[in-house]
Amino acid sequence: MSTRSAIIVKGQGLYGGACATRLYKHCDGYPTDNLPLIRDAIKLASRLQAESNKRWKESKGITVDCFSGAVVAASLSVYGLAAQVEETAKDIASVCGNQGDIEWVYIVDLDAESVKVYRGSTYRGEFLKRGTVDPCVYADSISEEYKASEKRAIQSAVRSIKKLGFKVN
Repeated sequence: MSTRSAIIVKGQGLYGGACATRLYKHCDGYPTDNLPLIRDAIKLASRLQAESNKRWKESKGITVDCFSGAVVAASLSVYGLAAQVEETAKDIASVCGNQGDIEWVYIVDLDAESVKVYRGSTYRGEFLKRGTVDPCVYADSISEEYKASEKRAIQSAVRSIKKLGFKVN
């Protein structure tokens, strides 16, 4: 059984204006996999945006386009790409989708520099109504043998995202 997830990125689009993109991951959508992926995407997108700002003498923040591409790039492994861009629109409500088998949703708000973790389907935005969850609840749902190491991995990923200047939940 796959752990399906959505990563929703909101912020400024490449040419200005509000923008939101939904990326879909069919497998390994739990926090132990996605939080490090988001961390790696923040690092990559920050570096790319800094290089672009220096070259063009600009002072832009990370765009939704850049970050979404960084998520796809950071998801590359020997198995291929784990994440794919599914939809782009002006707001989160338009890109939530109606997929009932999504187990985890992550909203990366580039303007607020935050990552919010939700558990539950994207069907009619149900996850938004329930609110954020502590990503460590994932560790509580697995075999006793792995709980401690999964919890440590999640906490480590959260700390590393915070070191990059982003809030988590």
